[in-house]
Amino acid sequence: MAQASLETVNKHSALWQGIPAFVTAVSTLDETVTSITDAARTQTARSGDAAAKTKAFQTMVGAAFTVCSALKALASATSDKKLSAEADYSRSDLSRGRETDVVSRCQTILNLGTENAEVLAAKYNVSANDLKAVKTALADFAELQPKPRQSKATSAAATRELETLFATLDEVLNHQIDPLTEKFRESDAAFYNEYRTSRSIVTNAATRGKNDATTVTVAIPKAA
Repeated sequence: MAQASLETVNKHSALWQGIPAFVTAVSTLDETVTSITDAARTQTARSGDAAAKTKAFQTMVGAAFTVCSALKALASATSDKKLSAEADYSRSDLSRGRETDVVSRCQTILNLGTENAEVLAAKYNVSANDLKAVKTALADFAELQPKPRQSKATSAAATRELETLFATLDEVLNHQIDPLTEKFRESDAAFYNEYRTSRSIVTNAATRGKNDATTVTVAIPKAA
């Protein structure tokens, strides 16, 4: 509703640009709507984008398996049973189970690769850059992991901010812009009627419960 109202008044800006109080009210409305949108994103955000996290996971497993394959070849050529057991993973084995387990396996492979870096580089086509790729992939994946306490604190702060912002929104619409548009009821009925229509818009995606002080749902426009 607020977004539609803002679009309507901006569409007819030529009518009120010479009215200082109207200009100030619209500026406040614009800033408040933007702040509500930003706070709503923060309130509902989940740490770690799903697509980015999936890609990072696959990159991590792929980089680790490259090193793992060379380690298996090394273990076979040198009859190193201990190394053979430690590197005995197929790609699916490496990626199976809980994320923490997968990370642990990939870290083990990195450690083994680092211990055998010289021979891997000399004979098995696994360079320092391949080892670095595993290390980087592990760090990138870790960066995308959710941090529950931090997320809850951030969301709670955004909720409190939204409560204040909606109070400001109600004030500027109900007690500033609404009264100022009354002057146009007769002189520019098209603007007045369009504005009143925008003020009455209510959708399931853009409502807030009057009795709910903790959760606010806002229609967030898609990024361009």
